[in-house]
Amino acid sequence: MAKPFVQQNLKNPIKELTKQGFHQYFVKSIIENDLLFSLGEKNGMKKLLTYILPSGYTIPQHSTVHCDLTSL
Repeated sequence: MAKPFVQQNLKNPIKELTKQGFHQYFVKSIIENDLLFSLGEKNGMKKLLTYILPSGYTIPQHSTVHCDLTSL
């Protein structure tokens, strides 16, 4: 009975969302796609990310993205 669920998980493994991982991917995607550093501050993006992220996650502001460029 559990076989279909196991097979589904093998096709689409569950990914663990971490605050650090989200932050890194967010900053890297801004750089990779040549987007504005303030992307997370735009109303539409802020609404989307607030909706899909678990509580306690913060959306990096432009100043944070700028500072993270030196460490990445």
